[in-house]
Amino acid sequence: AQSARGRGREPMKTCLITFVVITCLQRLTSALHLRMGLQVSIKIVGTKKAGGLKWVSEAYDMYETRCRGQLELRTEWLKSDNDLVASVVRDRPKLLHVLLEVQGKSLSSEQFSEQMYKWLEEGGSRVCFVIGGAEGYVSS
Repeated sequence: AQSARGRGREPMKTCLITFVVITCLQRLTSALHLRMGLQVSIKIVGTKKAGGLKWVSEAYDMYETRCRGQLELRTEWLKSDNDLVASVVRDRPKLLHVLLEVQGKSLSSEQFSEQMYKWLEEGGSRVCFVIGGAEGYVSS
């Protein structure tokens, strides 16, 4: 169960993490002039509307549009942690999953770029970023 404190920050935290990932991916692919063949998925617990903040939805759409032609970007918005777990389990054989959270390791743009190459090599050009809810990830 979510605490009252966690619910208020969830939309902003989710949006910030998502925008950082998409911005880094955009910079990485455009700097290297990479074209298609790269598949990046983002699985997010929450809603694209993020608590009714229209600018969040518009900003996300803008970033998603910018990435087209450079990589195949798929986003899956999930209602609950259980839905997230089911989605990750379903796609586990096909994708390399990277769990993102606020308390996780911070990377500079250069470090993220280097790590992204490793993930793409390991995942066969398919990587999935997983963003959980405000309370972190469930143990399963």
